[in-house]
Amino acid sequence: EVTFKGCVSLGVEPSKIVQIPNGVDGEVFRVIDRNVARQILGLNPDSLMLLSAGWLIPRKGYHYVIQALPKLRQRFTGIEYVIVGGDTATGEYKRYLIALAEEMGVKEALRFVDAQPQERLALGRSAADVCCFPSEKEGWGNVVVEALSCGTPVIAHNVGGVGQMVKHGVNGFLLPQKSPDTWVEAVT
Repeated sequence: EVTFKGCVSLGVEPSKIVQIPNGVDGEVFRVIDRNVARQILGLNPDSLMLLSAGWLIPRKGYHYVIQALPKLRQRFTGIEYVIVGGDTATGEYKRYLIALAEEMGVKEALRFVDAQPQERLALGRSAADVCCFPSEKEGWGNVVVEALSCGTPVIAHNVGGVGQMVKHGVNGFLLPQKSPDTWVEAVT
């Protein structure tokens, strides 16, 4: 593994070292007109679509967005929250999210889509109005870079490297705390 210190120890001048974070394929993750992307995917052109992508595990924090849906539905009647990702062997978190959505009366606004190939995921990111990144803990979330590469704003908890990618009020919003109310405020 090549590191900054490793390069210096090999005699490379520190001022000549540039660290480049993880990237995404710009041929795949690119701006596609939202209406065109929705038409290709067969999605409702008039809904407010929130999208998350990642493993269905608790630390991904999808429950914060689901808990915000009742208040968001008061403002956006056609809102839908799509979660794209692979489930664990037990399916425990997915069952929890479904039960939570039922309890909150928003089950019809929640949709799960299995893990998708990169090209299809890029279409989904372009089709979304907002990409949600409610992770409680993360390193460098490439899903954020993917969404931004598609021109879709990101709302995220300020964890890991997210603050290096999302510029608050410019290409998305960094939430000051992890709560459903901050999600309601950011989306509205």
